[in-house]
Amino acid sequence: MKKIIVILGCLVYSASIFAVTYTSTSSGALNTTTNWSGNNAPISLSIGDIIDIANNTTITNTTLNATPQSLTIYVESGSTLNFNSNTSMSFGKQIDIEVLSGGILNFNNANPSFGKQSSITIETGGQLNFNTGAIFGSQSDVTINNLGVCNVNGDLTMTSSIITVNGTLQVVGNLLNTGGSTVDGTGSVLVTGSISGGSTLTLSAPSNVLNAAIWTGTTSSAWNTAGNWSNGTVPTTSTDIAIPMVTSGKHYPIFNGQTINANVTILAGAEIDVTGSTAIGGKLAIESNAINGTGSVYLTGGTLTVSGSTSVQQYLTSGRYWYVSSPLVNGTFNTAGALTHVWNETDQAYASGSTTIPGHGFAVKTTTADPISFTGSPLNFSNVNYNLTYTAGLYSGFILVGNPYLAYLDWLSVYTANNSITSTVSYSVLGNFATYNANGGSVTNGASRYIPPMQAIWVHTPLATTLSLLNSYCVSRTSIAAINLKADVVDSSKTVRLKINNGKFADEHLLVVNNQAKDTLDPWDSEKRFAEVDSFPQIYTLMSKKKLTINAFKCADSVKTIPVY
Repeated sequence: MKKIIVILGCLVYSASIFAVTYTSTSSGALNTTTNWSGNNAPISLSIGDIIDIANNTTITNTTLNATPQSLTIYVESGSTLNFNSNTSMSFGKQIDIEVLSGGILNFNNANPSFGKQSSITIETGGQLNFNTGAIFGSQSDVTINNLGVCNVNGDLTMTSSIITVNGTLQVVGNLLNTGGSTVDGTGSVLVTGSISGGSTLTLSAPSNVLNAAIWTGTTSSAWNTAGNWSNGTVPTTSTDIAIPMVTSGKHYPIFNGQTINANVTILAGAEIDVTGSTAIGGKLAIESNAINGTGSVYLTGGTLTVSGSTSVQQYLTSGRYWYVSSPLVNGTFNTAGALTHVWNETDQAYASGSTTIPGHGFAVKTTTADPISFTGSPLNFSNVNYNLTYTAGLYSGFILVGNPYLAYLDWLSVYTANNSITSTVSYSVLGNFATYNANGGSVTNGASRYIPPMQAIWVHTPLATTLSLLNSYCVSRTSIAAINLKADVVDSSKTVRLKINNGKFADEHLLVVNNQAKDTLDPWDSEKRFAEVDSFPQIYTLMSKKKLTINAFKCADSVKTIPVY
């Protein structure tokens, strides 16, 4: 990523004539000329110079041979820049640092300070690590975008700074404010030490700022292993706990009989595994964002009791309807001005309102792209029996069923135990419908057999029946990738996937050849549900006058002609 910078003003312009761009071409030391384009290393820096760490290289130095100002540093995808100074590094004013997606910038033992009006941006997937603390000078502007991470191992000191956190800021130390600073955004700020600054520190999103022990899962899933915690110490029972999403190779914690007389927060995309009777004496909060989705609670044994309230978020974009459901036994849906509608199969129509009954879904449309939330207690882990109706009409037997658990629900297990329902379920993805057929595992438009927490789906029944949902049908989010490596489609199936695209939106149709299927309408087929947004193209075939999105038929020696609409 390159920037074109136009600088007005005679004095600044005359200085910038001598600015140079240094682009790395191979890994090694910062002051080695052969590691840079034109054999020109950034040893002596001028105002406005640019250091570009590119080409998947790793550049390491002891210290810059200057106190630069108006310096721009890019760390591109796949590349790493290490500052390994044994003394504090002092940058001048107007430093511009940008860590792009997949880039890593490490300040090792450097404890850097940045002069006033500096700008630091961590893009989605970028990572900035201060391993001995950092100081942001006056009027510094720091932005951490979704999935961007800034780790500070030590104290973070701010002076009249603005930090916008839409990803994660983790401070294993103290958050210190020496002048009017602001921390805002929709991401997570985790601080293990104290937060100081009094009235001059503005926390625009205080619910996202956690003064807590931070789980890392570096060693194992064991709660009492010191190496699994950010500060290398197992927290006391009275310490607030934060469980963030962990990276590949790390572990989520197992709750097996702990008593935590404090608050527990499960961040977006993270999970706890409950295997024994566990008590939380404070509040339980489960967060959600646009990238990682909602945190999850996977219970395989024992119980989870929460003395305080439980709040569960679900991030939604605005301007369209989403199908959601509550994971709480007794909960309140916080509408915040949202439009909500409940589907009534017996009336074949929607009615205004929402529902918090476990297993019952509803549609919601928000005015802003923010998390909605359910508040109450406890989380539902009980079996749910949902009486499905069948009423003659255009939408006979279509019921909006919600995942009643805060874990991924394996719909193949549900269908196997409830074979009175049809094999097809569908749900909306950005206005178009994704379909999963449990009788063979066929999918269209990115559907999955694993229903996410708080997701409601369309289920069809050909007769009035009772649908049984069990917590034992749930799976851990950590196991889904491994399970997906196994083929959901029966070996005897061959498929042809048809996809149409109008340049902006797309739709899919699946033709399945299987010896167990019939050449008439059968459980291998899935009826088409048409997009809720007119701009989506639609594709389907016909079988027994039914419009299908998955059309299965028996293998035949002769050529079949199948009209596509």
